[in-house]
Amino acid sequence: MTAAIKLINRFIFTVDVRRYTTRDARRQIDIQAAVGLLSDQAAVQAGLDPGLWFKQTTGDGFIAVTEGDVDSVRLVGRYPDELNRALTLYNLDRVAEARIDLRLAIHHGTIVRQDGKDDTGEAFNEVSRLLNATSLRTALERAAPAHLAAIVSEPVHSSIVRSTFDGLSAASFAEVQAEVADKDYRRTAYLYVPGLSGVALGALLGGGDGPGPGAAGRPSAAPSGPSAPSAPSGPSSDASGPSVDMPGPRVRNSTRIKGNGNRVVNAGGDATGSA
Repeated sequence: MTAAIKLINRFIFTVDVRRYTTRDARRQIDIQAAVGLLSDQAAVQAGLDPGLWFKQTTGDGFIAVTEGDVDSVRLVGRYPDELNRALTLYNLDRVAEARIDLRLAIHHGTIVRQDGKDDTGEAFNEVSRLLNATSLRTALERAAPAHLAAIVSEPVHSSIVRSTFDGLSAASFAEVQAEVADKDYRRTAYLYVPGLSGVALGALLGGGDGPGPGAAGRPSAAPSGPSAPSAPSGPSSDASGPSVDMPGPRVRNSTRIKGNGNRVVNAGGDATGSA
């Protein structure tokens, strides 16, 4: 009997660690575990339930599909800031090769769901190509002291950002043409970097091929400037030690992380690219 096919609309988002493949295997394992934990912590701080996300690791990040009644304003308006804050605290007392900078892409679209099979659909390709857009990579390279650069698709921007709910403002985003040359991909999308206005971000991207004004210290991913928040209380982390000083299980690169059900998403061949 052929399984029923459903077309359903969902938020899909994905993250990728900058320069992940330059780290040794031990660091990669630690970073992958930390990304999952930091993401969940940021979600809770943003008022979201990460237990409703079906996540699949992609080696240097993850891709997730939301389920249930998700507050889209919190996902788009609060989650990126909370994730950047968590990354800033995490990176504060770690050596350069242990620090984490992330690209984040958020899209809302249609996915194909069949009982007993992984989710598929063009929406997965769309969010993955946004993640690999040249403009997003450039924004993260030049974004210090921020440790995150985000991109949202046009549907997310028009329906969520322009709502102005919860302090969301189109002025915080820079419109770009997201391009991935080897995929013949070009779409209008919108960049966001915590702490920068859309105008400032546009100027940052327009600085040519050299480092932008925020790029000081970025090659080592070091937090710059005197305004970096102090580390949270509790046991201090070993800046050069072999493991991540955070509670929770390790997640190896091949592990699939599931939500409250048994479904996992299918990232497909375009999931992420190494940074």
